[in-house]
Amino acid sequence: MPEADWLTRISEDDAMQTLTEELKLREMLSYPPYARWVRLVFSSTKIERATEIAMLFAGHCEKLEGVNVTGPMPCPLERLAGKYRIEVLLRDASRKLLPWKLQPLLSGMVPPRDVRIRVDVDPQDMM
Repeated sequence: MPEADWLTRISEDDAMQTLTEELKLREMLSYPPYARWVRLVFSSTKIERATEIAMLFAGHCEKLEGVNVTGPMPCPLERLAGKYRIEVLLRDASRKLLPWKLQPLLSGMVPPRDVRIRVDVDPQDMM
């Protein structure tokens, strides 16, 4: 039996009604598709390095007007394949700024060789 409430409802109830309710909730909470989200995951074999670069990048992102920055914080799966993962979540309620305002920051920043940055626009999986 599925644990997610919406999944249970969609399998047992009217699918269209469930989807309509889910979209209303997403609009109220400024979730995609009513807002643009960008998830940045910084990974490294050393948690200090991933955190350091994530903090540096988040500081630059906080200067972007209209963009809400959450993090850096450990990912739900903090360690994967021997690497520590730190995430920064960017939200744009207008859907007009991200990912376009992010591009110059990403282009101008060359991460150290021991840190990898993954960019996920409107992530479907936050793990």
